[in-house]
Amino acid sequence: MTLEDPAPDQRPLPTALISIGYVEAKLSDYATSPDYAKRLADPAGFLAFSADFVGDGRLDRARVLRNVERNIAYVVVVLQRGQIDTHVIESMPFDQVEKIGIRVASPSDESIRAAGITIFSLDGQVSRTFDLVDDDFQQRAEP
Repeated sequence: MTLEDPAPDQRPLPTALISIGYVEAKLSDYATSPDYAKRLADPAGFLAFSADFVGDGRLDRARVLRNVERNIAYVVVVLQRGQIDTHVIESMPFDQVEKIGIRVASPSDESIRAAGITIFSLDGQVSRTFDLVDDDFQQRAEP
């Protein structure tokens, strides 16, 4: 995969955030960052993935969105069912994105089979996992 190749599951993200100046973060956006080598361990640079967050067998999409003009970034999950629901899991100043990654989390309850999303620091110091609970993503309690 070259720097400009999209991740295997990357397609334009259907969310209103794109229409107001947010763009999906790409691996090439971080080619000069100190943690770039760590990002190479994941095809999407720990910036995007697809998983079933509802437990219905359909893939949903998690992405990092950036807006340079507004100096902010969002970690979002887009659920596509009868309508498109965009869940902002976390927002952060633009410069903090180069230090974080996202990845799929195993289901918190094996009877439900819904994946979670983990936001983690590339240095391994901080990690938070979120699950869809009652139509909203909530941080998973530490074990």
